[in-house]
Amino acid sequence: MKLRLRSKQEQTNATSKPKLRRPTPAPTAFRELVRQAVEVSKELNAMNEPRAQKLSAAALMKSLLASIQSTPERIATLRRALEKGAPTLAHAHAALRRMMTFFRSDHAPRGPVRDPGRLRFLSTPEADSELASLKSSFAELFVVAAELVAEKFPEAFGDCDDPATFAARLAELRKRQAELFARIGTNLTAADLDIGKADTQGRSLVSFKISDGQVPIAPPDNAGERLVNYLLANKRSS
Repeated sequence: MKLRLRSKQEQTNATSKPKLRRPTPAPTAFRELVRQAVEVSKELNAMNEPRAQKLSAAALMKSLLASIQSTPERIATLRRALEKGAPTLAHAHAALRRMMTFFRSDHAPRGPVRDPGRLRFLSTPEADSELASLKSSFAELFVVAAELVAEKFPEAFGDCDDPATFAARLAELRKRQAELFARIGTNLTAADLDIGKADTQGRSLVSFKISDGQVPIAPPDNAGERLVNYLLANKRSS
């Protein structure tokens, strides 16, 4: 009977033991508070961006139609008349171009347009007369301008589709953030602290352990805010 010698690889496989992964420790109550505060702050920061607060094209046109008591059908009729390029509408076309330029400027409306009369400076008496011949107005021309800019330059508008819902969510998040910041400063345990080396007078800097000693716990009034800002700046969640 012949005996087969095992290869070196087979011997290694036979003697090696599977490596066991250490279980991930469950987050402490304090770290869970910090994680929630970071997530809430991220959403708030995103909502504070100019594009997030600025109305979308659809929302702006909806507010315009409501304020001037017009309809999409009337806007479509005016747009078709303008697209025919009749020479009798030269002033209306010039006003339309001014309005489109206005939409792409820093002076464009960011929220609902509740007083279209304030935009009359973009038109002229001659343009108003031409629009009146079409049974339309400068305000409806402004809606046409919004449509055209939305099609050609969508980046001129924002992401907010519902200002009321946006404002409600913003208020909710700000309240929640304030609550979490306050709790972070008062829900510490010894395990959450980092005590630095004592100085010549025997005093040690006490900081949040999660911040690697970079964020002191004093003053406690804004400790939560300072900790979360540090974690966000260093792209950490908890």
